[in-house]
Amino acid sequence: IMTEAYRCIICTNVERVYDSDPQTNPKAQSFDTLTHKELQNIVGPAEHDAAGPSGVVDPMGVADAARANLTLNVLDGRNPELIRAAIEGGSFPGTVIESEEE
Repeated sequence: IMTEAYRCIICTNVERVYDSDPQTNPKAQSFDTLTHKELQNIVGPAEHDAAGPSGVVDPMGVADAARANLTLNVLDGRNPELIRAAIEGGSFPGTVIESEEE
């Protein structure tokens, strides 16, 4: 954000953002696109009272990305070709998080 980036690529061990942990919930719903507000609702409020559970995206990070209008690309970082596609601006299986249209 301080570098005035317009996009952040988040490489994880899951294919995209889910509404709950897909490793423990076989009915977890995945998302191709989300707004920052929708992602904030999934990951929880942007508060740091104590160490919290590990998640794909930190709640404070979501709030910072929303304030900076920073697009987030969440993808499976175990596949280098997906990382390359995201860096080059191509399509990739994963979740794209952007600000709501004004």
